[in-house]
Amino acid sequence: MPSHSLQNSVSFGLFCSTTFALVVHKVLVIWLNKPFAVHQLLLASPFLFAFDILTIILLRRGLISSSKVVRAVGTGIASFLTIASAVSVSYYFVTRSRIDWRKTAEVCSPHEVQCG
Repeated sequence: MPSHSLQNSVSFGLFCSTTFALVVHKVLVIWLNKPFAVHQLLLASPFLFAFDILTIILLRRGLISSSKVVRAVGTGIASFLTIASAVSVSYYFVTRSRIDWRKTAEVCSPHEVQCG
């Protein structure tokens, strides 16, 4: 009979840290981009956080599963999400600027006369 709570302390810790990382990452992205005024943000917040809420629900179901394979996949996904969120937040704090992933650096060969 599967348990409906996170009784394992490792699973509970992973769940809490992943939830916190997802929320902090989303708040930082919203704060950096400032897409909405305050009243628009309050109206749009259910849609902005829908993917995160769905991820948290699925993650919880994976971590409380009776199948060892599903729990291992849930643990791996939780670890990856926590690390990825922490890395992007730490990049912001180190550089004190917004990270624009669309911009790339152009590397020129020393034998080329002109880049581009």
